[in-house]
Amino acid sequence: MSIPATCPKCHFTVSVPKEYLGRKAKCAQCREVFVVGETPKPETPSKPAKEVKKIPNPLASHGPVILCPTLQTKEQYQKFRAAILGPLQEPVAMEPVSTGYKLALGLLAAVLALLFCAYLGMILGLCYLEYYYFTEILGAMTKELESAQGKSGTAMLAAILAVPTELS
Repeated sequence: MSIPATCPKCHFTVSVPKEYLGRKAKCAQCREVFVVGETPKPETPSKPAKEVKKIPNPLASHGPVILCPTLQTKEQYQKFRAAILGPLQEPVAMEPVSTGYKLALGLLAAVLALLFCAYLGMILGLCYLEYYYFTEILGAMTKELESAQGKSGTAMLAAILAVPTELS
């Protein structure tokens, strides 16, 4: 026959044989040592429980939604804002910067400006080369093709490839 053994701390109940009545046992959940068969004494709180202030559901009300219940008045909000943002509105002291650091920044800025100019020059140069190719070289090739009418295939190929040859 078995009897129930209840832990006085966590109220975990387990069935134990009747032979264990009056012996000490250890709770399997909280590891509290207790005597089997003794009824757990109800704990009496030393202080009464604090009354919990119920906050109304802002979604159920039709009024303004208050996200922070401690800041319900405009004055409280302004004091809170001044306390948080006050240190951020003070001027920030600048640390002195060495001359070498200033020179390094100036040199870096000059190098970056020169790189920009070099890239811009390369782009403009490529645009001019394309313009020159399409206006001058293709124009000369079409003239050579017109003059090579009825001549050998190598002369026409040379005209297409823009290889300078004497057409005779």
